[in-house]
Amino acid sequence: MKAPSNDLFLLIKTMTKSEKKYFRQYSERYSNNKKNNSLVLFDAINSFNHYDEFLLKQSLSEHPFFKYFAVAKRYLYQQILESLDLFYRVNSIREKIKRQFHFSAILIQKGLLEQARKELNKAAKIISEYELFEYNVLYIETERKLIQAQKFSITNRNDSYSDLKNTLVHISNANWYWLKNNIVLQLHLKKVNVFDEDQKKVLDDIEKEFLKKEPPLALKLRLGYYKTLATISFMKGEVNKAYKYNKIAIDLFESNPKLIELEPQLYLANINNFLIDNFNLKKYDVVEDGLKKMRSLSGSGLLKSLSRSEEKIFELTYTLQLNSSIAQNNFLSAMELIPMIKIGLHKYKKTMPANYYLQFNYLIAYVLFVNKSFEEALTCLEEIKQPKYKTILEELRYAANRLYFLCHFELDNILLLDSLMLSMKRLQKKDNRQIALDDLLFKFLRQISNSVMSRDERIEMFTKLKDQMQLLKLDSNNKKAWVYFDFDQWLDKKINPIKIL
Repeated sequence: MKAPSNDLFLLIKTMTKSEKKYFRQYSERYSNNKKNNSLVLFDAINSFNHYDEFLLKQSLSEHPFFKYFAVAKRYLYQQILESLDLFYRVNSIREKIKRQFHFSAILIQKGLLEQARKELNKAAKIISEYELFEYNVLYIETERKLIQAQKFSITNRNDSYSDLKNTLVHISNANWYWLKNNIVLQLHLKKVNVFDEDQKKVLDDIEKEFLKKEPPLALKLRLGYYKTLATISFMKGEVNKAYKYNKIAIDLFESNPKLIELEPQLYLANINNFLIDNFNLKKYDVVEDGLKKMRSLSGSGLLKSLSRSEEKIFELTYTLQLNSSIAQNNFLSAMELIPMIKIGLHKYKKTMPANYYLQFNYLIAYVLFVNKSFEEALTCLEEIKQPKYKTILEELRYAANRLYFLCHFELDNILLLDSLMLSMKRLQKKDNRQIALDDLLFKFLRQISNSVMSRDERIEMFTKLKDQMQLLKLDSNNKKAWVYFDFDQWLDKKINPIKIL
C-alpha cells in the first residue's frame, strides 16, 4: 500500500512566520467558507512535529471535509503555493520584470500600444539596472509583438535581430561560466579539499581557462568568476589566493548594493567564505567580528528577499564559531555552544542542507570526544553513518568512521574493534582507496587493546605511533585526516596524560 504523501507537511514546515501570516490573510480573503476548512487543516498539520496521517485524520474526523481528505490536502497545497507566489512577487526583482512584460502584452492585445511601450520601457530599465540580461530574450519577444502591432520600419526589425543575437552571445557566455562553476562545486561538495592528481588537474585546467580571460564586465558574471577561482584555490589549499578572490567578491557586492538585493544568499555565502579564509589564516579576531556582522544582517533590510535567512545565518555562523573554538583549543567555549546548536538542529533539520547537518554532527561529536563524553559522541556519529549520506562529503564520512572507532577504543569496547576495522576496509575497497593512516591506526589500537602491559610500555607504544604518524602526515593522501582530527593532540595526551593541553 502506498504511503501517504508528506509533501504538504514539509511545505508548511519550511514556511517562515511572515509566510504563514500572509497565508492566513490570503486564505481568509479568498475563502467563502466561514469555518475556512483550509485554515483548519493548515493549523492541524502545523501543530505536528512529525507527520502522522493517521493521527491527523483522527483529530479532524468531525469536520465536513474529512470525507474528502485527499482533495482537501491537494487544495491546501495549491493555496499555499499561490499565496507564496503573491508573497514573493512584491520583493522579487525578477518577478517585477516578468510582471512588466505581462502588463505590456495585455496592453498590446487591447491595442493600447503607447501604454504598452511605457510598460516595456520600465522592464528595460530594471534589466539594465540589475544587469539581468537573460531577460532580454523576453524583452525582445514582447517588443517584436509591439513592432508587429505598430508596423515599425525594417530598420527597427534589424535592430531587434542584432539585440537578440548579442543577448544570445551573453547567455552562451554565462552558460559557460555556469558549467565550469558547477563542475568545481560538485567536486567541492564531495571532496572539500582535493589531493588526488586527476582531480587537481580538473581544477588547474578550469583555473587556467579563467585566468586566460579578462574578468567579465557584467557584474553577476564577474562575481561568479571570482567565486569559482576562490573555491578552486580553497580546495587546493591555497588560502591566500582564496582570501584575495573572496575579498574582491565582497567588495563587488558592497560597492553595488543592488547586487546584494538581487543575490542575498550569495552575499551571505561570500562573507562566510571570506571568514573561513581568515579562520585558515588564524585571524580569529576578524572571524569574531565577521560573525557579529553576519548575525546583525538577520534584522536588516538587506536580506528581506531571502527565504529562511534566520536558518542560513544559523548554519553559517555556528559552523564557523564551533570550528574557531576547536582550532583555538577552547573546548570549554565549544561545549557551551552545543545546547544552542542542538536547538537549531532540531528546529531546522527538515530544511537544513545535508552538508551542514553532517558537519554540525561531526563537530559536536569531536568536541564531546575531547571532553571524554564518548557515548554522546557516538550518538552524533550514528547520524553521519546513515546510508542516505553515503555520497556526500567523502572525507568527513571517513573522519566520522575514525572517530567512531576511537570512541569505542576509549570505551574499551574491544570486541567491536575488529568488526569496525573490517567495515572500514570494505568501504576503502568499494571507494578504491588505500589509506595508510587507517591501516596503521587500526592495527595499533587492536594490538594495544589486546595486550596486557605497564603504563610505561603503553606510553612507549603511543610514542612510536606518533613518530610513525608524523611521517604519514607529510603524505598528501593521508594528511587530509588532520583537517578533521588533531591526532598530535590526542597522542600527546596519551604520552603525557598529566599535562594539560
